Amino acid sequence: MKTMLTFLLLIASFRLTAFGQPIENHGEFYYIGNVIQMVNCDTTGFDAGIADTNVIWDFTGLQVSGAMYVTSYSNETSTGFIPSNIVAHLPNGLKMHEQQNSTDTYLIGTEDTTAGVIRQYSNYKISKRPLTYNSTYLDTFYTTVPATGEFGRGYLSVIADAYGTLKLPSGTFNNVLRVKKVLTEGDTLGSSAIRLTNTVSYFWFDTLHHSPLLRMEDISGTSTQSKSIMYIASPSAVVNIAANEVEFTGYLYDNELLLSGNFETGGVYEVAMYNIIGSMILKEDFITSGNNYHFDISKQVNPGIYIVGLTQKNDPYTKKVIKVFKQ
Repeated sequence: MKTMLTFLLLIASFRLTAFGQPIENHGEFYYIGNVIQMVNCDTTGFDAGIADTNVIWDFTGLQVSGAMYVTSYSNETSTGFIPSNIVAHLPNGLKMHEQQNSTDTYLIGTEDTTAGVIRQYSNYKISKRPLTYNSTYLDTFYTTVPATGEFGRGYLSVIADAYGTLKLPSGTFNNVLRVKKVLTEGDTLGSSAIRLTNTVSYFWFDTLHHSPLLRMEDISGTSTQSKSIMYIASPSAVVNIAANEVEFTGYLYDNELLLSGNFETGGVYEVAMYNIIGSMILKEDFITSGNNYHFDISKQVNPGIYIVGLTQKNDPYTKKVIKVFKQ
């Protein structure tokens, strides 16, 4: 009896631990057409806080400062950044040409559309998935500016150093994982002195949003010094699709499910896919910011008929069901 009680207590402890440590599966993984809006804030009086478990981060006192920071994502059309497959357009005119899949994102090159400077990168992994508490990875990369001959080397250290509850002016979020990134980069041109830049960044992710809920960045270097803090704009906005009914279509390509529909920005949905005998193949939550979405099924999908259901979170009466075919 004592042995059985000990076993049950261990199981209960495991379940509590597993529930308390969020797994961030799709942080910084973006789709073509995504538009991410972040609210710039005054950094005065705020820091990242401690690295620990079950932390409560209270940023409800953040004050808006400056314009919204908007990043959009488009399809790669340039042949100068192979094998980039997506482009991030930053508000300062910088284009970041990236290669991403479900587990890794690499920076292939940047394009300063204002100054006309192109920088190439080699082996620069800027994000990795999944991450959970105490996950780490290190990356060494190289960079060149072909037009000037400038070259450099960088080191990136990443650790998911804390989890807990995040309080923002836009709401409170549970099961949040904080990811710390430390980037050191040195550039040189000919016989000139090496220009060093050190960037310490913190990103807070929950298990639903692809973009961080909150990000802090501190940049120091030979010729630069800056700090920033920003949080995601209206992350909990939910469209009432009972009033604005969503129609969608879907098809299977390789091991991906592709959905298209008249989605309105800010909708929170659950997509689920089943085979013809009712076994679940895929289940994932996502937030709408465009009309087209790709879902990695992460295993071989055999030819046949599949059932796809789409439901607005917390409103099961909105469920729509279609058939999709794999040739």
